[in-house]
Amino acid sequence: MKGYDLLEAAGGIRPEFIEEGLRDRGAGRRKERERRIRAAAALFLICFSLSGIGALAAPDYVSGIFRDIFGPGRAVTGTAYEAREEEAEISVSLSNGKVIIDLRAADPEAFPWRELESIRLKKYYFTDASGKAAGENPAASEPAPFLEGRARIEAEAGGAGSMILVIEELEGGKKADAPLLIEGRWECPVRAE
Repeated sequence: MKGYDLLEAAGGIRPEFIEEGLRDRGAGRRKERERRIRAAAALFLICFSLSGIGALAAPDYVSGIFRDIFGPGRAVTGTAYEAREEEAEISVSLSNGKVIIDLRAADPEAFPWRELESIRLKKYYFTDASGKAAGENPAASEPAPFLEGRARIEAEAGGAGSMILVIEELEGGKKADAPLLIEGRWECPVRAE
């Protein structure tokens, strides 16, 4: 039995009152729905505001990660740092048959860059414009001083003409410390001077 039928069965109630009661019941549901929407909107604004505050407090970029290097018998023999490409800016030029690499840390005060005293190319190779390897993989370069987040490294040129230097591993050093392997992938066009 519907509400209208029940009230009519009770008798003596004017139809205007029945219709008004049904309208009021719908208005209560509408008010409840509006209250829930307002509460959800307020919760969304609070979450959005807190995430904005968190983003302001976060660093400009997420740095790389450290990992252990394992030797025979799963013994830890060293540490490697997996760097992001944005952490180091590298420009390369060719001068008198040598490749001159200017390396600059994006944030020289960030770890591990602030701890380094020297740096060298450990694993690198040259490619031509099409991505084909140009020549043999050269030997690791000599260590260069790393001062105030900058280093100028000299290495043997891997060919002639238009080349791209691909660096996969750098090796950082500090007096009385084990060398730190810095892994990443930097592709740098070689420009002639």
